[in-house]
Amino acid sequence: MKKFNKIYKAIDILLGIMMGIMVAFVFLNVVLRFIFNTGLASSEEISRYTFVFMTFIGAIVAMRENEHLSVDMLVKRFPRKGQLISFIIVNLIIIAMMIILSLGSIKMVIQSSGARTAVLGIPFSFLYSICIVSAVLIGVIAIEKIYTAIINPNEIDFCEDDYIEKEFKKIDNKEKNI
Repeated sequence: MKKFNKIYKAIDILLGIMMGIMVAFVFLNVVLRFIFNTGLASSEEISRYTFVFMTFIGAIVAMRENEHLSVDMLVKRFPRKGQLISFIIVNLIIIAMMIILSLGSIKMVIQSSGARTAVLGIPFSFLYSICIVSAVLIGVIAIEKIYTAIINPNEIDFCEDDYIEKEFKKIDNKEKNI
């Protein structure tokens, strides 16, 4: 749905900012260690947790763009209606998994409410909360995909060719030209 485009754009910008922060802190720490034989303890913690956040936020982007790994050898052989049914079933499973992830993450946030990181003192409950945010947004995207598949199935684009098949077609075309 188009309603979420601003949220998706904000997520993309956030990922770029986080990547810049992580690169800057890792680079700064490398320079400090090699030139001044010292380093920032906080730099390692910041880059580690930024990477974790980027991973979970990146999963949201990958879900939106249909870029998660999938084995579609069998599904590609289905007729269009079978592919739609499979698409809906997969997204229902994703919703179920995101509910499980959310519930487990909520338990982790509650259990770690008093614990803090060693150097920066960031509450672990804050760090674990990214799992909840990621699970909820991925679940919303899955619901959106199911809704689209039911209401307007022509908007769902199933790639008929994958990368390897495209490469074989290029080779076949070159051989025909020779």
